[in-house]
Amino acid sequence: MCVSTHGSILIGETAEGRGVTMEEIRWWARLLLISGVISVVLLISAPLGYRFGMTGLQSAFGSLALAVLGSVIVLLVSFVMVIITTRKGLVDNRKQLVIAALFSLLPLLAAVPQYFKVSSVPPIHDISTDLAEPPAFDAALAQRGEFSNDLNLESSEAQQQRSAYPDVLPVTSTLTSEDAVSRSVALLEQMGLEVINVDLEAGRVEAVATSFWFGFKDDFVVRIRGNNEGSRIDARSVSRVGQSDLGVNAERVMTFIAGFAD
Repeated sequence: MCVSTHGSILIGETAEGRGVTMEEIRWWARLLLISGVISVVLLISAPLGYRFGMTGLQSAFGSLALAVLGSVIVLLVSFVMVIITTRKGLVDNRKQLVIAALFSLLPLLAAVPQYFKVSSVPPIHDISTDLAEPPAFDAALAQRGEFSNDLNLESSEAQQQRSAYPDVLPVTSTLTSEDAVSRSVALLEQMGLEVINVDLEAGRVEAVATSFWFGFKDDFVVRIRGNNEGSRIDARSVSRVGQSDLGVNAERVMTFIAGFAD
């Protein structure tokens, strides 16, 4: 440690031979802390802004990307500054830097699992237990917007589903069609979906799932067809927006199937 001609305490040396003052350390600590807080605010406000119609989807995703990028920068710089302050014994400034690093970790903890999820599932958003004749929607059609995903299930998407989710299969039950409809309604409500249509005559039940943060809506339809043994139950779950559903629709259909089979 040395003292400048102006009395400022100097810490270490830069590439130019000049030390870093304690005041500069404090300034960096405050800046990094504020930046970390901003990243967390962006992480929360971006999806909520889209959900409540205050911003578009691309803007929301852009804000999330900015939050993650900012978090990486804050984390790296905080790490370097913590090393400097630790070596110089500046405990008070180190606490601020550690807090800043912790704030910056939150967007990363939210983003990293999503990244690995995207890499592990096929980029599809329409899952059906019957790929040859997917259950058709009725009431949900009126709720799907102009820019919603197409409901035509392409053969390439069907092949990706078969490879990734071989357990997505129809259910055969001894229940009558009427009882199967009632069971479907109870299961969907238990799963947290909003049932929007129950058609006993057509053997159709429709529901909507809404994600927590973004408010993304996925349409779910159950088709019940009676037979000599009871009934066959098919299910389909489709995201209204987005190319990849991160495996959510397949998980939902398999949860429904497992619940129905119990």
